Order: sequence, then C-alpha cells, then structure tokens
Amino acid sequence: SYPYYRTLVEQYGFTKDVDYIESRTEVPRNVPFLEAMRKRYASNEDYYVLGCKTKKELLGHVNNMWELLEVAFEPLYGVVPLTAAQTKYYTRKYFGFLDPEFVKFAYSRDGQMAAFLAAMPSLSQAFVKARGRLFPTGFIHILKAFRKPEMVDFLLGAARPAVKSAAPRAMIWVSMHDSLVKRGVRFIETNH
Repeated sequence: SYPYYRTLVEQYGFTKDVDYIESRTEVPRNVPFLEAMRKRYASNEDYYVLGCKTKKELLGHVNNMWELLEVAFEPLYGVVPLTAAQTKYYTRKYFGFLDPEFVKFAYSRDGQMAAFLAAMPSLSQAFVKARGRLFPTGFIHILKAFRKPEMVDFLLGAARPAVKSAAPRAMIWVSMHDSLVKRGVRFIETNH
C-alpha cells in the first residue's frame, strides 16, 4: 500500500486492528531444506500427497477441503464459518479457474485430509496487457498466463490442527515446489 493510505483512512476515524503481510519471492530451483524434507518423509507410511490431473478429479476433494478449512481457520482473526450455500458458490465461481497441478492435498492413510495448499497462475499482468478486454485479442494474454505462468498466487492452505506431525505440510511443499519448477514459474506471491 502507498504510505498516504494510512493517514487517509485514519482521517475518517479508522484505526489499525491487525497487519496482513503478503510477499513476493523468487522460486529457487534448488532448495536444500526441501530436499532434506523429501528424503526425511520419502518413506512416510502415515501420509501421502495427492495431486489431481483434471478439474473433475479436483472437485472430488472439495468437500473435504472445505471441512478442513473450517476446522483450521476457526481460531484465526476475523474468520466466520461459511454456509453450505457459500461453499457451493465459491466452488462454482473459483474452482473452474484452478490449475489442478497447483493444488495439493495430503491425506492420512485412513482417508482423512490432513492438509492442502492451493495456488493459481497470476493473471494480473495478463489483464494489464489485455487492457481489461477479452476481445478481440485480450484472451490470448490470459490463456498464455494460465498455460505458462511467470508468477503463481498462493490462495489457500490449511493443516488439520489435530495432526501434530510436520509430514503432511512438508510433503505438500515439496510437491508444490516440484510443480512450480516443472512449469517454469519464476515468482510466487503469498497471501496473508
């Protein structure tokens, strides 16, 4: 945000309640920490990472994802439970835009989702290049950003609080890093 935002907003009587920090970082090709995690959890028999190949396959895990999100986000600042109508709406509105390669699920061997991480190609620069118009040629920039993204935005991630093992989270990050490198992604942007 620009420095003047704070004084502008405070002039209207608002005060800061919480900080949200987002960051943009370059995707390193070689991460010794992730390689150590790969070796450490390679023979893990309690959890496995599931990546989807199609959007239809991805939609098969949506209900588990929403349930886990509710449990994991419940203690966070400003979070209120989603209704069934809201989860249905968000699924219909946003899941069609997700690239299955950038969505990772960690399941326990008993079939319970332990963690997930969802990201999508950033479309910000594509919309700038398209000047906000899909036609006549704006859609080409957007399709290119989907197929060969330079930057990926991390949208949601959660881990089941009852799971004390670091394995599911570490395994997801290793798998996500593999996908980012494979697709040639240069930057990631985190959410708050």
